[in-house]
Amino acid sequence: MGITPAALLDVVLFAGIAYGLHKYSRFAAVAGFVLFLVEKIYTAVIMGSILGVGVLGVVILFGFFNGMRGAFAYQKLLAQSAAQTLPRSAAESGRI
Repeated sequence: MGITPAALLDVVLFAGIAYGLHKYSRFAAVAGFVLFLVEKIYTAVIMGSILGVGVLGVVILFGFFNGMRGAFAYQKLLAQSAAQTLPRSAAESGRI
């Protein structure tokens, strides 16, 4: 079978998605979930059975789903903490 250019493209896409997830990117989280879901649907269609997806594929899909939830929750938490007023530092209050 060997390594096809499509497989290399898949590796590059998922490497970019992994970097985006490392930075808590919502776009990367959704892209990873959608790309993996599309690949599993494609596998099920080609194999002619949903059993071609496998249990591990479903577990990884749940992992991507929870990564997506985490990225959205992190961005929401970040926005809430930025909106709160923070105490002024000593330099801003004129004590230094």
